[in-house]
Amino acid sequence: MNATLDQPVPGSSSASGFTLLELLLVLTIAAMLLVLVPLSFSKGVGQFQGQSSLRDLLTTLAKARSQAINQQRLVEVVLETRTFRLEGREQRRLPGNWRFDFDGVAEEPATESVSQRIRFYPDGSADDRKLILTDGKRAYRIAVQWLTGRARVNVDSEAAPEA
Repeated sequence: MNATLDQPVPGSSSASGFTLLELLLVLTIAAMLLVLVPLSFSKGVGQFQGQSSLRDLLTTLAKARSQAINQQRLVEVVLETRTFRLEGREQRRLPGNWRFDFDGVAEEPATESVSQRIRFYPDGSADDRKLILTDGKRAYRIAVQWLTGRARVNVDSEAAPEA
């Protein structure tokens, strides 16, 4: 009697399948992945939120400068500790723990009542302002140049491209 490769030999103890140890090992690895993957994503989300808020702010500042030049009038951007807005526009709220520190002076958590205005003039100039967008771990230093009205960003003391 010849046995084919597809059928087990009668009387042999080889059976196909997984052992209990193999199944436990796979379940342990899957459980570790379920715990570790969200932790790595949560670190990136905070940084993404900060970069997104920074882009929104830089866009708002550039829009204010452009409006001031095109409409030949004074245009203001109002910044509070957790919000900012272009005059006549909807207020934008900063996500999570992100907040503004004005001129880097705020050592303690600032309140909602702290505010600054950055004025853009018809000739393209602006108020000379410095502020920090921070969540306590990361910081973006933003400087609005008075002569050109353009915003420059420094990330952790390294220069970033001009907006």
